[in-house]
Amino acid sequence: MRDLENPDMLVPPATDAGTIPNLKFSFSDTHMQLNHGGWSREVTVRELPVATTLAGVNMALTPGGVRELHWHQQAEWSCMILGRARTTAVDQDGIS
Repeated sequence: MRDLENPDMLVPPATDAGTIPNLKFSFSDTHMQLNHGGWSREVTVRELPVATTLAGVNMALTPGGVRELHWHQQAEWSCMILGRARTTAVDQDGIS
């Protein structure tokens, strides 16, 4: 099924010089972490070697669920598709 989603990975188009690494990785192909407040699936440089400066997380939280406090050097972005959330951001000096 995954091959059908990315046919160019099997037979690249004639214009592909082979100089661009694979930039696709499905959250469905990574480990799901199940917690009390929901679940998460993370993609980092371990799963997608080209992602040296970016990590992504696909997650679902139950009402009242909390994402653990964490920090890392990579950039982080998020898109909220459904629901409401309260977010706090703190920089490396502890300033929010």
